[in-house]
Amino acid sequence: MRRTGLRLLVLASLLHAPLSSGQPADDGVRYWFLDRLSASDLVPADWELLRQNILLALYELGDGESVGWTEPESGHSGSVRVASTVTAGEGTCRKVRVSVDVDAGSDDGVFELCRKGNTGFWRLTTSTLA
Repeated sequence: MRRTGLRLLVLASLLHAPLSSGQPADDGVRYWFLDRLSASDLVPADWELLRQNILLALYELGDGESVGWTEPESGHSGSVRVASTVTAGEGTCRKVRVSVDVDAGSDDGVFELCRKGNTGFWRLTTSTLA
């Protein structure tokens, strides 16, 4: 599967899975914003905090605002910052930068999510490793 396909799959699972879902099942591949790290470098609690912060950024934060997280047991941390929002017609697109810092190193990426209306699902449209 191409890297873009993996990003779409994992982003969808992070945004639409139940709160208790934790880490994606396949630890062997590198996920949507991870270039230097692999999924197994993050513990399940990291994945949950990351998911919560992405949703918070998409639904609550304004352009330029960010939210950070630290998982107390692992000491891993990260942040999500809203870079920009564009609204056209019934659609809204938000560009978000996600950063993660774990024992194995750090990684980050920028991606754009779009949705139609106020109730549509966020869909990854572009992503760039930072």
